[in-house]
Amino acid sequence: MTPSRTALLLIASLTYTACDSPSSADDDAPHDGIDDPGVAQGGKADTNGYEDRGYESTCILRVANGSDLATLDDDAGLWGASAKAIIAAKRGPDGEPSTADDLQFATLTELDAVDWVGFLSFRAMLEYGQAEGLCPGLGEEYPPPGEDEATDRIIARIGDRMQREFTAGARPSTRGLHAKGRCVQGTFTVDNAALPASLRVGVFASDTAYPAWVRFSNGNPHVQADGEGDVRGMAIKLMDVPGTKLLEDEKDADTHDFLLNHTPTIPTADALDFAAIVDRSEDDENPVLAFLSWNPFDIELTKIRLLIASVTTPIINPLSTTYWSQSPYRLGGETVAVKYRARPCPGAALGPELDDADPEYFTASMQQQLAAGTACFEFAIQRQRDPATMPIEDNSVEWREAESAFVPVATLEIAAQDFASDANREACEHLSFTPWHALPEHRPLGSLNRARRRAYEAISKRRHELNGVPRQEP
Repeated sequence: MTPSRTALLLIASLTYTACDSPSSADDDAPHDGIDDPGVAQGGKADTNGYEDRGYESTCILRVANGSDLATLDDDAGLWGASAKAIIAAKRGPDGEPSTADDLQFATLTELDAVDWVGFLSFRAMLEYGQAEGLCPGLGEEYPPPGEDEATDRIIARIGDRMQREFTAGARPSTRGLHAKGRCVQGTFTVDNAALPASLRVGVFASDTAYPAWVRFSNGNPHVQADGEGDVRGMAIKLMDVPGTKLLEDEKDADTHDFLLNHTPTIPTADALDFAAIVDRSEDDENPVLAFLSWNPFDIELTKIRLLIASVTTPIINPLSTTYWSQSPYRLGGETVAVKYRARPCPGAALGPELDDADPEYFTASMQQQLAAGTACFEFAIQRQRDPATMPIEDNSVEWREAESAFVPVATLEIAAQDFASDANREACEHLSFTPWHALPEHRPLGSLNRARRRAYEAISKRRHELNGVPRQEP
């Protein structure tokens, strides 16, 4: 399977971030602890190798914004000129502390614009913040500035496109993303013996068998042939789940959703990255080319690799594919964050290999596998162990299994069934999935999940309104 232009358009809409320039040579001069004009220069326009958003930048900004001169100069070990320049900038134009024009740095770019501040200052503040416990901790969220505005743009751009297509005669209105899907019914059976008692919460509180709807989808916002390179999704809706849910207008629903995709990471770090590519894709510009032409010297190679992997990973059969949540979730306590994985059970049949020239060959491959026996997935959790190497806010960073192994907690079994019937297709089309259909013990975490809360709800409401179908949980 090779990625089409449309597939690249979608996957690029799941990626965009720029890397920072190397450290400035002016910060490499010897430090003698005094105001020496030869130590550093002002006027820089980069963040010296540190991401402008994320764990490191949050830690550095907390130190810069919360420290006095003595702390920066003596305890954190900044140059005297650097420490004084930061304090002067925070005092604002009037030069006085605790007045109306005082400044708090929102980004590393703002901090880097201060004279005498550069790579060595950042490194010193980061090391001090880590030593003093000022950096984000386990399970802690640290929203980037501009996230709400970015989410507004995502909702507006996708909603406007759905309205234009509906007005032009497209019926029914499809989902904003993951338009093409097949739904099957299965049983999600919890076996939490491997979990410590503190993590036996929410849907994992007891050994329970939940009826479930499972939607396997292609990520493109338009229905296209299965052979087109694309993101592949797996959305699980558990039924008969008691307890008050997170969404206010569906707090009494008895459902709980898990959303996963077929790669462990995505190229977008957060909602700001996602919104930047949505802007390009909704303008019918190929975001891959826009990404490259925008600033060819500031592109992270790792993000390009993730982009390519997202649309070129071969999928023969959705029932024999591994899926990851990509984004993190709470599991009970405030300091506990986890990611999810669903992979075919050990020893499970991989299913047939069919000719991908058939535009509906996922249906045929799933039918053949289910006719031969029950499909099975092992559902597992991976616990965050290090907030720096396993960040909450950056979904482009993989949580390595070498740091934290996945622990199986449930089994999803799917028996033979007529999932291609007209009745099943219609029921599938009207289902809505969001990670916020959830118990509080499983609260979604991170920038993209926070954006999903508003975006999924708004786009789902728009789709159901256009189609004249009530929006309700099954």
